[in-house]
Amino acid sequence: MQPRFLRSNDEGDAVPRVFFPQRRTAPDDHPRPTRALIVTEEGSAHDAVCAHLSNLREEVYRATLYERGTFSAHQHVWDISILELSEDTFQEIENATRHFQPRMTLFVGRVAALQGAQPGDIVNATKIYACQQDATLWQVSPALEQHARAVASSPDWLWLAQERSPTSATPHVVFAPIIAGELHTPFTAPLNVARVRTKDAVAVGEHSVLAALIEQENDALIICGVAPISNDQKGTADWEQSASAFAFAVLTHIGQDGSPQPVPHTPSLEKTEPEKGSEEALEVFYSYIDKDKALVVKLQKHLAMLKRNGLIKEWDAGKIAPGGDLDEHAHHLETAHIILLLISSDYLSSEHHYQAEVTCAMERHRTGKAQVIPVLLRPINDWQEALFGRLQAIPRSGKAVTQFTNQDEALREVANEISAIVKQRKQDSK
Repeated sequence: MQPRFLRSNDEGDAVPRVFFPQRRTAPDDHPRPTRALIVTEEGSAHDAVCAHLSNLREEVYRATLYERGTFSAHQHVWDISILELSEDTFQEIENATRHFQPRMTLFVGRVAALQGAQPGDIVNATKIYACQQDATLWQVSPALEQHARAVASSPDWLWLAQERSPTSATPHVVFAPIIAGELHTPFTAPLNVARVRTKDAVAVGEHSVLAALIEQENDALIICGVAPISNDQKGTADWEQSASAFAFAVLTHIGQDGSPQPVPHTPSLEKTEPEKGSEEALEVFYSYIDKDKALVVKLQKHLAMLKRNGLIKEWDAGKIAPGGDLDEHAHHLETAHIILLLISSDYLSSEHHYQAEVTCAMERHRTGKAQVIPVLLRPINDWQEALFGRLQAIPRSGKAVTQFTNQDEALREVANEISAIVKQRKQDSK
């Protein structure tokens, strides 16, 4: 892919065609984001990386277009810049490193299997060997390898991969060296790599990309999906989803000071009942209009693991049985820990919802008895003039869920924000 050059002004400087709004400055008590650069291939691998980010926007530096977004993991926030590969990879990685000054660089791409790896597996490179010489070009830092191995040893990260590609087989993470060689089309390992197959390398990656990565002075982590080597194997595994999910799971595990963080315990994949202690779960109250019920149900599905693991219990108007006491709904509004205001034009035009639920919710928020989170379901003008207008709404971009091409992507972003808040509140209560 050629670098995406933009028009130039009279001095020859690159000028973007579109101006993007800047995100409002976060309050001083928010953690300062840690910067990371992710280098990825164009197409599905790039899309898989972007799917994990919120507040995604474009940024131009030296006539190259980058994408930048936020990844929140518990109380930690990452400022992620994304570079798609092009014919001038070495220079673009060097420019991106100089401009964004990332703490670490990650490569999320593909390799061709040599031995000990199958299509769909993930290779976390521990070393890079030269193809024509018996030499080691690079070795991963022990600290980063420790983080990656801790993530791989836990099933937690699999939820990220299976959420994106539920039909794929469970990927296996391989920690081993790879070879910097040449990759051809169709995607196969070159014959001249056969002479080094006796080494412990399990795959071969594109030499130009790997060479550019290992020249950077900051920490690097090379996470590759093993791509199918023939059209017959196409669809056997979604390496893009697995590799990007593992990369973001590792970022979650890395603390801002660089010290290893314990992987949070997750029940086994077969577990279906809430853990003991669910009586201490945070109550989440859904305030919405009946017309938006379908979207609310979808959001609840995205939050299902929080409920299953005993972190939350839910209440919405749909739980009132026919002939049931309507006062029960008001009672839950008065006792909920988190109140989700699911915003649409129909919701704000409802006198009942605004006067009875929004007013009560904001009073409890003001006194610190509950946390109110506005969720933009459908587009509406001037919602910032409402009682909750000064609160940070989600999606953070200000774009409503129904304005996304893929509504599940938007709801996943909303669910991630809510999940982070729930886990932080549980941590603070210990």
